Amino acid sequence: MAQDTDWTPVSHDTCDQVAGPFYHGTRADLA
Repeated sequence: MAQDTDWTPVSHDTCDQVAGPFYHGTRADLA
């Protein structure tokens, strides 16, 4: 498997560049 050299891990500084939505696996009722 070839490595993608353009890959950057998502952090708080870079998450605005990533399209959502995100589901973090929680089933908590946040309302």
